[in-house]
Amino acid sequence: MTECLCELLVTSSLVQSGRKDGNVNSFAWLGWGQPWLLGDNINGIVTNPKLYEKYCMPFYEDVASVLHDKSKIFGVHCDGKLNCLKHLIDKTQMDVIEGFTPPPIGDVSIQDARAAWKGKVLWTTFPATLSLETGLDRIREETTDILRQAAPGDDFALGITEDLGDVRSIHHEEVLKSITETVMKHGTYPIGPL
Repeated sequence: MTECLCELLVTSSLVQSGRKDGNVNSFAWLGWGQPWLLGDNINGIVTNPKLYEKYCMPFYEDVASVLHDKSKIFGVHCDGKLNCLKHLIDKTQMDVIEGFTPPPIGDVSIQDARAAWKGKVLWTTFPATLSLETGLDRIREETTDILRQAAPGDDFALGITEDLGDVRSIHHEEVLKSITETVMKHGTYPIGPL
């Protein structure tokens, strides 16, 4: 999982910053330390606030304590509908919210997530349904909007954790190329006005 961290945004930053080794798995140069992602899948539809508070939070606190003592960063895969858990995720000692899914799949915007979870890395996934329902122009527009909401880009990564599929005569390679080209054009740090 860690090998694909920020595969789009970090690759863009590596190219733009002149980094010669091209190592997209180099967290140290980002100042993030060594990551550890919990193989969980938090979604408010399945894990309601009572369950999250009773079972997930204590477990995450224990894991975070062990990892933080070893200078590791702790991330949890949190995707889909998270609005009902927003206040509890803020109180949880996770460092990375991996797989964060903005609307139309999720129910929390990137701007709202960044405001609610200050100090946590928001590792956002591209909402795959856009590649199934729209053309390449709309995919480029959505990628630009994601970057606009993430500006200036602190504690933010963009990746793809969903199956893009081949639909409407648009092959997944074309979708990936459109996203990557948009990130390369607009995603250098700091992200400015778009």
